[in-house]
Amino acid sequence: MNVALWNKTDQINLISEVNENILKIANIENHLYLLTVTHHLYHGIVEDIKGQQQQLQLQLYQDVQFKDIDSCQKYLYVIDLEGSVFKYNSDLQLLQEILLLNESKVCSHGHCAVKFKMKVESLAIGPFGNLFVTNNGQLWGSGNMPQVGINSTNPKRITFFDNRCTHCINVGSDFAIVVISKQVRSEDTDSDECDEDVFAPSCPHCTFVPSNMNDLSKMEHLDSSSTSSKNSLSTASLGCSRSLLEQSSESIDGNEKVAKNIIFRNTEAARDFLTRQFSWIKPTRIIKENVTNMASFVFEGVKTVGDKVVTLSRHVSGSSDNCDVLEMTEDVSLPRITSKDEFMWSLSQVTSERDNSDQGIQERCNTILRIGMNLLNCEVWTWGNIAHGQLGIGDGIKRERPMIITKLSNVGTRKVSVQGSHAGALTLDGRIYLWGRNDYNQVTIDSSVDQSSPKLFAINSEERFKDVACGLFQTAMLSSQLTLKYIGRQYKTDQSKVTNLYINNMTDNDVQSVNLKGQLLVSSQYLLLNKVGESNNFIEEFTKSEQEFLDDILHVQSNLIKTIIKKTGGSVDSLVYEQLTESYTELLYFTAANVQSLLDYSNGQIPDIDIAIFKYAEEHVYIYKKYLGAINDALSVGALAQISKLLDVSSNLYRMKWNGVSKKDKGSIEEIVKSALMLPLQRLKTYPSLVFKLIVNLQRESRLLDIHGKWNTIVEEQEHKQCEAEKTKEFWCNSGRIIEQFRTSGRRLIRESHKHPIQLQNAGRFSSHWFILLTDILVHVNGSTPHIHDLKSVWIDPPTEDNYSLNQICLKMPEETLVLYTLEAEQKAEWLQALTNAIKVALGLSNTVQLPIIRTAEYTFYKAGFYKDAKYNGRWSNGKMHGSGQLEWTDGRVYKGQFNNNQIHGFGRMELPSVGTFLSFIVFIIK
Repeated sequence: MNVALWNKTDQINLISEVNENILKIANIENHLYLLTVTHHLYHGIVEDIKGQQQQLQLQLYQDVQFKDIDSCQKYLYVIDLEGSVFKYNSDLQLLQEILLLNESKVCSHGHCAVKFKMKVESLAIGPFGNLFVTNNGQLWGSGNMPQVGINSTNPKRITFFDNRCTHCINVGSDFAIVVISKQVRSEDTDSDECDEDVFAPSCPHCTFVPSNMNDLSKMEHLDSSSTSSKNSLSTASLGCSRSLLEQSSESIDGNEKVAKNIIFRNTEAARDFLTRQFSWIKPTRIIKENVTNMASFVFEGVKTVGDKVVTLSRHVSGSSDNCDVLEMTEDVSLPRITSKDEFMWSLSQVTSERDNSDQGIQERCNTILRIGMNLLNCEVWTWGNIAHGQLGIGDGIKRERPMIITKLSNVGTRKVSVQGSHAGALTLDGRIYLWGRNDYNQVTIDSSVDQSSPKLFAINSEERFKDVACGLFQTAMLSSQLTLKYIGRQYKTDQSKVTNLYINNMTDNDVQSVNLKGQLLVSSQYLLLNKVGESNNFIEEFTKSEQEFLDDILHVQSNLIKTIIKKTGGSVDSLVYEQLTESYTELLYFTAANVQSLLDYSNGQIPDIDIAIFKYAEEHVYIYKKYLGAINDALSVGALAQISKLLDVSSNLYRMKWNGVSKKDKGSIEEIVKSALMLPLQRLKTYPSLVFKLIVNLQRESRLLDIHGKWNTIVEEQEHKQCEAEKTKEFWCNSGRIIEQFRTSGRRLIRESHKHPIQLQNAGRFSSHWFILLTDILVHVNGSTPHIHDLKSVWIDPPTEDNYSLNQICLKMPEETLVLYTLEAEQKAEWLQALTNAIKVALGLSNTVQLPIIRTAEYTFYKAGFYKDAKYNGRWSNGKMHGSGQLEWTDGRVYKGQFNNNQIHGFGRMELPSVGTFLSFIVFIIK
């Protein structure tokens, strides 16, 4: 048996065999209704046999298939596969259809357009009212809910949540809760395209076509359109076209020519309407110049179907009845996210064709980051009675409008469950929050006081949960180890407040099919569990550890990162802080997407290869490298210490288990900031071993070992780069003001002559020379005067027998030559290697064996002579201008041409500015 069923804590014996997982459960008193994942409805009455276990005999309702059900009082509400809502009695006799009719819109000329019946994806029914989510994400309601402007037995659209997409709806005895997200328009959306054009078939202005368009030759051209255009039409376009044609009323029964003119006129008008409509469809960003052609193709297809143009013409002219109800075809509405599962953005649907260029990786990163952002940035809104704190807003003040539950918004709320007067929420990181009425200890077990704000439920601080469901007087929780807990007392006189109803004893070899939607379902006092086996225990452990990491970085994001963004906007190192916070947020979003993919895998929704850490290994490494670069830049310039001075660190961070720092410790603020920002680095060190275990357990060694190698490489790189950043930070702190001017976030100290001695050949007895090798420049401090040499314009002369014996290194620059020496051969080798590698990196040629003699570089001359203050950009050969280049003086002179051995030589062009004017170009050749 795939399911287990309880009445409170008493298990019910299922006599009938149900080999499917259950999607939804509802009840009318003791009559249970079970909807399976294949849309079959089973129902039966729970029989209470004296002295024996309760039992349930189920029978299949074969007439219709449904995709959602709910019950209230003596009625069952269902949604069929076409999106229509029906009301049944307890014996499954159809009572009525519930219509969701969109309000009649008015065209710009004042004529009423057509009403459409909306298609429904999900519903929530309760004594307080009814909520419906349409297939385009709109929220509708009926009943008495004045807070959202609903006071009608007929469903109406709730305009308060316009421009938001609804993902989860719940109705209790006297309150309602919805989970929504804001709809973000594309950046290229034109403001003038946001207003919807309304086409009214009876409006003479809407159907008016200029006379020059009403030409029979054009109509014949439309009639002779190629069939290839018709075949490429979408059913959505065809359905929309037919609706427009059928809504027009009777046509005159004149001759065939008149009929053709009429249908042509209406076709052109409707085509013009469709042109305007298609132009604002942003999910596919239709090219504007093709919009008119697309609309034409739609009506060409309609006109020529079955050669019934004359017959169709009878339905095309204006009608006085504009309020007829049409059932909108399923494909007419724009595709939007409508259900929670669609909102989770199944990662398996991204294209498998990979562009491994930097741009391709960045584009895929952006897609994954949007997924993670949408997962985390959900809002939880509530309205209704506040007597027992069921609104979760922290007080008992009556509200006239919906209120947002701030504690549950933007933290990755996956699910909200409501029944009676209490509620529970499950977050992406596996935490459960409960609030509301607590007379049976269904919210907290330590007291019976009602909870007016969401309270974290934690018997064991290490425990994570997979699901939560609220009944009338109880709460059921399914832990990550598949242990089912019943929270609450059966009767007020009971002492037991927590009961384990089910403990998973399955082994890795005892694998069953996995539920596709949810594993825990509650209706009133009835509780149902879809029993599943785990394909691999290590997956659950990895998921749990990733959820704990997500929990930690969410705390850092809310208590530190957001504060850094606010407080460091005008500081000197604002760019460093911006890159740090941006990359941290990106890492947070990717972790959220990875956690969701792990949960999807454990629920059987995706294969193991679609787990984000596998499928998007390059993107994960890319995002991690971006954060590593940002944190190392911040470390190198001492930004973490600066953050601790600018901010008041939240006390929440001191309570986190990963820091081990108390407020009384000296320097505790800097330590807590560093520990918080180093969390991703600590997690990074665990990835190679975790990924290796995953690969072994999933038995995919041959394909995924390469991912393990990538994580090993990035860990080794990080350890090396972190040491460089720490060393650079120490150097900047002790270098003095002369050198501080060269401090930038991207520079690292490679070597300096105070710790690694190297001297200048033939230097004066009383002179002092300090050589500092950074990642892009060589600084030579002569006394108190620094000289900067760009490494791109530094050449190293190869060693000869003479200078090799003297441990010399000869450096050539455009205007000088430095001969350096060390006391020991080993020191020379270290300096030579450091200089060579630094120049290679500066030139972007890390993999070359030898330094190139010929290069392209930029240099500004500073010594007296013909080139003083001139900036040269062009080709060089061993420290001298050689080849094509351009010289530009500060007085405006510009020479562009050929150079040879540091001299102007060959074909060139000189610009000589005059007072207020420029002389013409002079072309000359120097022999």
